[in-house]
Amino acid sequence: MKEPTRAPIQTPKKRLRTRCEHGITKQACRTCSPQTFCQHDRQKIQCRDCKGHSYCIHDKYKYICRACNGSSYCEHGQRKTRCAMCGGKSLCEHKKIKYTCKFCGGNKICEHYRVQYNCMDCKQNKLKDSLYTMIYCKETNNIN
Repeated sequence: MKEPTRAPIQTPKKRLRTRCEHGITKQACRTCSPQTFCQHDRQKIQCRDCKGHSYCIHDKYKYICRACNGSSYCEHGQRKTRCAMCGGKSLCEHKKIKYTCKFCGGNKICEHYRVQYNCMDCKQNKLKDSLYTMIYCKETNNIN
């Protein structure tokens, strides 16, 4: 009996970016493709002053502009990566942002089990350390 033939696994095609002789992608090289740069020495599509097509009428990147229904936002009005209803990739199993989840041990949780940038104890300790090093450097004349 013959085994059924299996179709080859298809992988998504990646757009290969060709590099120029300078080792940079061709679109980003000022020498190889000067036509892609404006008088402000930026890429034309990303120049806000030249009204590059990456910007919308609200002077924001198109993909993050809520008024223009940017591609980064879902139908619930949330960033796609952070929308619980859409199954955002930045959310953990506890429906919290992964790096700030206390239960998952996110990397932005401090030793006091708080989000680092909101922890007053960490801020005070950092301030004390910086003041100590500043005073110590003055006393030992190690100021640059």
